[in-house]
Amino acid sequence: MAKAKTDEAVTPEVEKLRALVKEQVLQDINGKRSEYLYKPPGKFDKLLVSSLQEERDAPLAYLVFNLCTTILPSAIIQFLLPTPSRVWGVLHVLAVYVLYAQRFVLTLHFAEHRRLFKHEGLA
Repeated sequence: MAKAKTDEAVTPEVEKLRALVKEQVLQDINGKRSEYLYKPPGKFDKLLVSSLQEERDAPLAYLVFNLCTTILPSAIIQFLLPTPSRVWGVLHVLAVYVLYAQRFVLTLHFAEHRRLFKHEGLA
């Protein structure tokens, strides 16, 4: 069998590309997480984190908390308004899209590959 010539074929351009990729990977791993807007209050945060399969999934659970504490009340208020307003409805949809659309899709994608919560009913 012939030995592969991997080390001999590495050019300076390839080395620069490797260094750039490594730098970006480390930046992504060590970077500030922005999946959620705010964390739950103290004891609820501990309860939420303890219900996760792994503690590193906390930012995704925080996003679910954000969704439940902002979108649901806003939607309920839409139905409780004395006179329905299309303006409030449009503002609600725009806010949901701008604040949560990409984050929520990322969370759905991640949760499709791996179980987020320990409890069967939450998974």
